[in-house]
Amino acid sequence: MFKRILVPIDGSRYSSRAIAEAADMAKHFDASVYLLHVIRNMSLPEEIMAMIRAGEVTQSRTEILEDSAEIILENALEKLQEAGVPDAKRAYLVGDEASPRPEHRGNRLDNLLAPAAAHGRKWNPGNHYIRGR
Repeated sequence: MFKRILVPIDGSRYSSRAIAEAADMAKHFDASVYLLHVIRNMSLPEEIMAMIRAGEVTQSRTEILEDSAEIILENALEKLQEAGVPDAKRAYLVGDEASPRPEHRGNRLDNLLAPAAAHGRKWNPGNHYIRGR
């Protein structure tokens, strides 16, 4: 039924739930999993900016956020592999989490299922999916 499962992740415990759910679905449907992290265009906390100005941190803001994205994606990939999901890919985008939308980039969403985390609300799997058409 579903051939691809898109899992938007942010490194939170909520995205860990989505990864676990996606792993179960991927095994059930023999589907590929695509992990996606969005680096929001926002400033770093003042504490980190002060460390950069003081020379304690030598990476740029972009490097820090990209390195963080890689760590988040690598951890998620490891969880999928531990759960027995062999076909998983990962990527990150820079921008607002609400855009760019996959359909605006010319990607087809046929046979795609995206589990979404509840962020503090009661987890109800039936209500937390985005299904492609």
